[in-house]
Amino acid sequence: MRQAPHFKHLALINKALSITTIVLALLLHTPLLDPLRLSAAHQNQRLLNEDVAPEMFDFAALQYKLGHIGYAYVQSLHNAQLPLQTEIDEQLKLLAATDNYYQFRDKKNQSQLKREWLTLLPKEQPLPESLWAAIKEQGRDENACNEEQHCVLYAVNLDNDDVLEQVLFIPSNKHYEALELYDNDSKEEWSFIQNLYIDAALSETSANNLALEEALLNQQVSTQAPRYYKDLIIGKYRFYSGQRQ
Repeated sequence: MRQAPHFKHLALINKALSITTIVLALLLHTPLLDPLRLSAAHQNQRLLNEDVAPEMFDFAALQYKLGHIGYAYVQSLHNAQLPLQTEIDEQLKLLAATDNYYQFRDKKNQSQLKREWLTLLPKEQPLPESLWAAIKEQGRDENACNEEQHCVLYAVNLDNDDVLEQVLFIPSNKHYEALELYDNDSKEEWSFIQNLYIDAALSETSANNLALEEALLNQQVSTQAPRYYKDLIIGKYRFYSGQRQ
Protein backbone atom coordinates (compact mmCIF):
# COMPACT_ATOMS: atom_id res chain seq x y z
CA MET A 1 0.00 0.00 0.00
CA ARG A 2 1.49 3.30 -1.07
CA GLN A 3 1.84 6.12 1.47
CA ALA A 4 -0.15 9.28 0.73
CA PRO A 5 2.05 12.18 -0.51
CA HIS A 6 1.06 14.49 2.34
CA PHE A 7 2.32 11.94 4.90
CA LYS A 8 5.73 12.02 3.20
CA HIS A 9 5.75 15.81 3.56
CA LEU A 10 4.71 15.51 7.21
CA ALA A 11 7.60 13.16 7.89
CA LEU A 12 10.03 15.62 6.36
CA ILE A 13 8.57 18.47 8.42
CA ASN A 14 8.85 16.42 11.62
CA LYS A 15 12.49 15.67 10.91
CA ALA A 16 13.20 19.35 10.27
CA LEU A 17 11.43 20.39 13.46
CA SER A 18 13.32 17.78 15.45
CA ILE A 19 16.64 19.00 14.13
CA THR A 20 15.66 22.63 14.79
CA THR A 21 14.60 21.81 18.37
CA ILE A 22 17.88 20.01 19.06
CA VAL A 23 19.91 22.90 17.64
CA LEU A 24 18.00 25.46 19.70
CA ALA A 25 18.40 23.34 22.84
CA LEU A 26 22.14 23.20 22.26
CA LEU A 27 22.36 26.93 21.53
CA LEU A 28 20.59 27.73 24.80
CA HIS A 29 23.62 26.24 26.55
CA THR A 30 26.04 28.44 24.64
CA PRO A 31 26.74 32.19 25.02
CA LEU A 32 24.87 32.80 21.76
CA LEU A 33 21.37 32.16 23.17
CA ASP A 34 22.06 31.95 26.92
CA PRO A 35 18.90 33.60 28.43
CA LEU A 36 20.77 34.91 31.48
CA ARG A 37 23.45 36.46 29.28
CA LEU A 38 20.88 38.04 26.96
CA SER A 39 18.83 39.40 29.86
CA ALA A 40 21.91 40.75 31.66
CA ALA A 41 23.15 42.43 28.48
CA HIS A 42 19.74 44.00 27.88
CA GLN A 43 19.48 45.34 31.44
CA ASN A 44 23.02 46.69 31.37
CA GLN A 45 22.40 48.43 28.05
CA ARG A 46 19.27 50.10 29.43
CA LEU A 47 21.40 51.65 32.14
CA LEU A 48 24.18 52.69 29.73
CA ASN A 49 21.61 54.25 27.37
CA GLU A 50 20.06 56.10 30.33
CA ASP A 51 16.70 54.50 29.55
CA VAL A 52 16.28 54.09 33.32
CA ALA A 53 17.58 56.26 36.15
CA PRO A 54 20.19 54.64 38.42
CA GLU A 55 17.95 54.97 41.49
CA MET A 56 15.23 53.03 39.64
CA PHE A 57 17.53 50.40 38.15
CA ASP A 58 17.52 46.92 39.71
CA PHE A 59 21.23 46.47 40.44
CA ALA A 60 20.48 43.58 42.80
CA ALA A 61 18.77 41.56 40.07
CA LEU A 62 21.75 42.13 37.78
CA GLN A 63 24.21 40.94 40.43
CA TYR A 64 22.26 38.22 42.22
CA LYS A 65 19.77 36.82 39.70
CA LEU A 66 21.51 36.91 36.31
CA GLY A 67 24.48 34.64 36.93
CA HIS A 68 28.17 35.29 36.47
CA ILE A 69 27.62 37.56 33.48
CA GLY A 70 25.29 39.78 35.51
CA TYR A 71 27.88 40.03 38.27
CA ALA A 72 30.54 40.88 35.67
CA TYR A 73 28.38 43.71 34.29
CA VAL A 74 28.01 45.14 37.80
CA GLN A 75 31.77 45.07 38.30
CA SER A 76 32.28 46.83 34.97
CA LEU A 77 30.19 49.76 36.22
CA HIS A 78 32.74 50.69 38.88
CA ASN A 79 34.70 53.75 37.77
CA ALA A 80 33.17 53.50 34.29
CA GLN A 81 33.15 57.31 33.90
CA LEU A 82 29.54 57.36 32.73
CA PRO A 83 27.49 60.59 32.62
CA LEU A 84 25.49 59.39 35.67
CA GLN A 85 28.48 57.81 37.41
CA THR A 86 27.88 59.63 40.71
CA GLU A 87 24.33 58.29 40.97
CA ILE A 88 25.48 54.81 39.87
CA ASP A 89 28.26 54.78 42.48
CA GLU A 90 25.71 55.55 45.21
CA GLN A 91 23.72 52.47 44.24
CA LEU A 92 26.85 50.32 43.91
CA LYS A 93 27.94 51.35 47.40
CA LEU A 94 24.56 50.27 48.72
CA LEU A 95 24.81 47.00 46.78
CA ALA A 96 28.28 46.26 48.18
CA ALA A 97 26.85 46.20 51.70
CA THR A 98 24.45 43.34 50.87
CA ASP A 99 24.67 39.57 50.54
CA ASN A 100 21.50 38.88 48.57
CA TYR A 101 18.75 40.43 46.47
CA TYR A 102 16.35 41.02 49.37
CA GLN A 103 18.94 42.77 51.53
CA PHE A 104 19.51 45.29 48.76
CA ARG A 105 15.78 45.90 48.42
CA ASP A 106 15.43 46.47 52.16
CA LYS A 107 18.48 48.72 52.38
CA LYS A 108 17.29 50.75 49.41
CA ASN A 109 13.92 51.28 51.07
CA GLN A 110 15.64 52.23 54.33
CA SER A 111 17.88 54.74 52.59
CA GLN A 112 14.83 56.58 51.25
CA LEU A 113 13.41 57.29 54.72
CA LYS A 114 13.82 60.93 55.76
CA ARG A 115 13.72 62.45 59.22
CA GLU A 116 11.15 65.04 58.20
CA TRP A 117 8.73 62.21 57.41
CA LEU A 118 8.48 61.36 61.12
CA THR A 119 6.02 63.17 63.35
CA LEU A 120 7.47 63.17 66.88
CA LEU A 121 5.17 63.08 69.90
CA PRO A 122 5.61 64.87 72.17
CA LYS A 123 6.90 67.43 69.67
CA GLU A 124 9.78 68.58 71.85
CA GLN A 125 11.33 65.13 72.16
CA PRO A 126 14.74 64.63 70.49
CA LEU A 127 15.55 61.96 67.92
CA PRO A 128 18.86 60.36 68.97
CA GLU A 129 21.15 59.18 66.19
CA SER A 130 21.14 55.57 67.44
CA LEU A 131 17.32 55.56 67.47
CA TRP A 132 17.20 56.99 63.94
CA ALA A 133 19.68 54.31 62.80
CA ALA A 134 17.61 51.54 64.43
CA ILE A 135 14.45 52.79 62.70
CA LYS A 136 16.16 52.87 59.31
CA GLU A 137 17.50 49.34 59.77
CA GLN A 138 14.02 47.85 59.81
CA GLY A 139 12.91 46.64 56.39
CA ARG A 140 9.55 48.03 55.34
CA ASP A 141 7.64 48.98 52.21
CA GLU A 142 9.29 51.56 49.97
CA ASN A 143 6.72 54.29 50.68
CA ALA A 144 5.85 53.32 54.26
CA CYS A 145 6.71 56.85 55.39
CA ASN A 146 6.66 59.61 52.81
CA GLU A 147 6.17 63.33 52.30
CA GLU A 148 2.41 63.00 52.03
CA GLN A 149 1.87 60.52 54.84
CA HIS A 150 4.17 60.81 57.83
CA CYS A 151 4.85 58.07 60.33
CA VAL A 152 4.32 58.83 64.01
CA LEU A 153 6.99 58.21 66.66
CA TYR A 154 5.49 58.31 70.15
CA ALA A 155 7.48 58.32 73.42
CA VAL A 156 5.87 56.30 76.22
CA ASN A 157 7.07 54.39 79.28
CA LEU A 158 6.10 50.74 78.90
CA ASP A 159 8.44 49.07 81.40
CA ASN A 160 8.54 51.39 84.45
CA ASP A 161 12.20 52.37 84.12
CA ASP A 162 13.57 55.91 83.86
CA VAL A 163 13.70 55.92 80.06
CA LEU A 164 10.78 56.33 77.69
CA GLU A 165 10.39 53.68 75.00
CA GLN A 166 9.53 54.69 71.44
CA VAL A 167 6.60 53.33 69.43
CA LEU A 168 6.51 53.82 65.66
CA PHE A 169 3.15 53.90 63.89
CA ILE A 170 3.15 53.48 60.10
CA PRO A 171 -0.19 54.58 58.60
CA SER A 172 0.44 52.99 55.19
CA ASN A 173 1.37 49.60 56.71
CA LYS A 174 -0.90 46.90 55.29
CA HIS A 175 -0.73 45.28 58.73
CA TYR A 176 -1.36 48.55 60.57
CA GLU A 177 -2.42 46.65 63.67
CA ALA A 178 1.31 46.10 64.34
CA LEU A 179 3.42 48.90 65.85
CA GLU A 180 7.22 48.91 66.09
CA LEU A 181 8.68 49.07 69.62
CA TYR A 182 12.16 50.52 70.30
CA ASP A 183 14.10 50.61 73.58
CA ASN A 184 17.63 51.54 74.64
CA ASP A 185 20.21 49.91 76.87
CA SER A 186 22.49 51.21 79.59
CA LYS A 187 24.83 52.60 76.92
CA GLU A 188 22.05 54.69 75.39
CA GLU A 189 22.06 52.53 72.27
CA TRP A 190 18.62 52.14 70.74
CA SER A 191 17.40 48.95 69.07
CA PHE A 192 14.22 47.45 67.66
CA ILE A 193 12.62 45.17 70.27
CA GLN A 194 9.56 43.70 68.58
CA ASN A 195 6.16 44.54 67.17
CA LEU A 196 3.16 45.40 69.31
CA TYR A 197 0.06 43.61 68.06
CA ILE A 198 -3.51 44.73 68.45
CA ASP A 199 -5.52 42.73 70.97
CA ALA A 200 -8.84 42.39 69.16
CA ALA A 201 -10.50 40.73 72.16
CA LEU A 202 -9.73 43.65 74.48
CA SER A 203 -10.12 46.53 71.99
CA GLU A 204 -13.44 48.33 71.96
CA THR A 205 -13.82 48.25 68.19
CA SER A 206 -12.35 46.60 65.09
CA ALA A 207 -9.08 47.97 63.70
CA ASN A 208 -9.40 51.18 61.74
CA ASN A 209 -6.30 52.85 60.35
CA LEU A 210 -7.54 56.44 60.29
CA ALA A 211 -9.17 56.26 63.73
CA LEU A 212 -6.01 54.77 65.22
CA GLU A 213 -3.85 57.53 63.72
CA GLU A 214 -6.25 60.23 64.93
CA ALA A 215 -6.22 58.84 68.48
CA LEU A 216 -2.44 58.73 68.50
CA LEU A 217 -2.05 62.28 67.17
CA ASN A 218 -4.51 63.46 69.83
CA GLN A 219 -2.35 61.63 72.41
CA GLN A 220 -5.21 59.48 73.64
CA VAL A 221 -2.63 57.05 74.96
CA SER A 222 -2.31 55.06 78.19
CA THR A 223 -0.65 51.85 79.39
CA GLN A 224 -1.74 48.80 81.31
CA ALA A 225 0.05 45.81 82.88
CA PRO A 226 0.65 42.85 83.33
CA ARG A 227 3.53 42.21 80.91
CA TYR A 228 7.21 43.10 80.91
CA TYR A 229 6.27 45.81 78.45
CA LYS A 230 2.87 47.05 79.52
CA ASP A 231 -0.02 47.01 77.08
CA LEU A 232 -0.37 50.19 75.06
CA ILE A 233 -3.85 51.66 74.63
CA ILE A 234 -4.42 54.17 71.81
CA GLY A 235 -7.96 55.45 71.75
CA LYS A 236 -10.12 52.33 71.62
CA TYR A 237 -7.31 50.04 70.52
CA ARG A 238 -5.17 47.91 72.82
CA PHE A 239 -1.76 46.57 71.78
CA TYR A 240 0.31 43.89 73.52
CA SER A 241 3.96 42.86 73.26
CA GLY A 242 3.50 39.17 73.94
CA GLN A 243 6.19 39.25 76.67
CA ARG A 244 4.55 38.30 79.97
CA GLN A 245 6.27 38.73 83.31
